[in-house]
Amino acid sequence: MSSRSTLYLLTALAAAAALLFVILMNSNDASAQQAIAATSTPTPAAVVPDFPPVPPKRTPPLGNLDSMLSQLAARV
Repeated sequence: MSSRSTLYLLTALAAAAALLFVILMNSNDASAQQAIAATSTPTPAAVVPDFPPVPPKRTPPLGNLDSMLSQLAARV
């Protein structure tokens, strides 16, 4: 055998080994995912209670004054 044909043979063997490795790794992942899907059944979502609406935010009549200053300004 010449060195060139030996190189081709080694390259083909390496490619075949890599392809076999990828196929085997993907088949294990797929079977594991199927096993997980088979054991875990989806449960229906719990009923979420209706919460009362959030009251609108009160804005002070005179901007961001302190409450005591707002009361004083309202009296004046």
